[in-house]
Amino acid sequence: MKKIKFTIILILITFDLFAQIILENSQTADFYVNNVLKGAGIEIQNIKFIGNIGSIGQFEADTVILGVSSGILLSTGNTNEINGPNDHVHFTSQGELPKSLRMRRQLLKGDKDLNKMAGSKTQDISVLEFDFIPKNNKLMFNYVFASEEYTGVVLNRCLDVFGIFLSGPNIDDKINLATLPQNDTPVSINTVNHKNNQEYFRRNGGALTRVLHKINMWYLTRFLKSPKQHKIDKYDSKLMSQLQFDGLTTVLSVEYDVIPNQKYHIKIAIGDVSNDEHDSAIFLQAQSFMSVIDKQGKYYDSLNFSDNTTNDYEKNIPFTAKDSLSNVKEEFIPVVIYFESNSSILKDSSKTQLDDIVTYLKDNPTLSCSLFGYTDNLGSKKYNQKLSEERARSALEYLVLMGVEEKRIYISGYNYQNPESDNKNENGRANNRRVEIIIE
Repeated sequence: MKKIKFTIILILITFDLFAQIILENSQTADFYVNNVLKGAGIEIQNIKFIGNIGSIGQFEADTVILGVSSGILLSTGNTNEINGPNDHVHFTSQGELPKSLRMRRQLLKGDKDLNKMAGSKTQDISVLEFDFIPKNNKLMFNYVFASEEYTGVVLNRCLDVFGIFLSGPNIDDKINLATLPQNDTPVSINTVNHKNNQEYFRRNGGALTRVLHKINMWYLTRFLKSPKQHKIDKYDSKLMSQLQFDGLTTVLSVEYDVIPNQKYHIKIAIGDVSNDEHDSAIFLQAQSFMSVIDKQGKYYDSLNFSDNTTNDYEKNIPFTAKDSLSNVKEEFIPVVIYFESNSSILKDSSKTQLDDIVTYLKDNPTLSCSLFGYTDNLGSKKYNQKLSEERARSALEYLVLMGVEEKRIYISGYNYQNPESDNKNENGRANNRRVEIIIE
């Protein structure tokens, strides 16, 4: 019996050696927004934050853990304590109360928008809000929601809540941008979980669960010859050893039509409901809060190209949590590779282009790479979303195979959004079956 216990301990330690999450929460909200979150084509003003000390911070991680490699996070607890292994059944941490009495009174009231969503007063709120002026006609950013309330208390009324509320021109009051891609269903523990909308959910069962899955996989392969029906997501092996939360969403993308050069207000808020137990968090990808030109967008005609409005990703500040933030600026270098219809297989010509990317990244070890997958408009949005992600994943796997560290690569799929050409003919559709590669 002792020998068996010792073997399991060794396995658990092995999983703990995977890529780490680096966390930091000593800076101000202004710093995190302007130097980490802010991307191209955006002017930001009047940044405000309400929350306990330590409930806002920044992170850097292997992309297989969260799906994004760096950014800022808001938590109902202490952001510096969310790293794994996932060894607490009801993980709860606590930030320090702010010194300001006015801030403390605000915390006691909860957030009015979250209170409305929950149907009761919220607590342990973390609320970041600011005004912004988009230079282009499409607002974009990426986020992940994670919670310790997965999966045992799903469908419970008193669950943690979060929202991303936008107000401004042509918006009645405010809208919640944290909704599922295919409809207006708000993203929450009850709407995205192991039972509902499973394609947007990742379970984090801990290292022991992974071991049991491995044993089960070995048994199925050896005796039942049916491993494909019981395939385990290889990326969750790293996730499980490095994150406390029992579940999280996949990377969710927000795209919203905005009027260029008009002022908008955004509020990103999260809070506990009923009690202060079970931490939850919102992860916002670094430099993803941006505006871009969308030729199909509602307000495209409002753009003034004489003002040098640009759809390239301009300049940005590369983020490194362990070294603080560098002030060195690098140009983004766009490269595009194309795919056959309904295929995510790389062409030989694409591999040649990727080889150049590999050489460049090896020669410049401080740079990272983003891969954005797209499709034509044939087929359903759900099908094309998966295909766009598979195309980006194919490019990632080739880069990793050729020696680029996976933690330097971010991927995302955008189905048939933002077409490069008109989808009415085959030539146009061929131009849209692509992966855009940006070195930053």
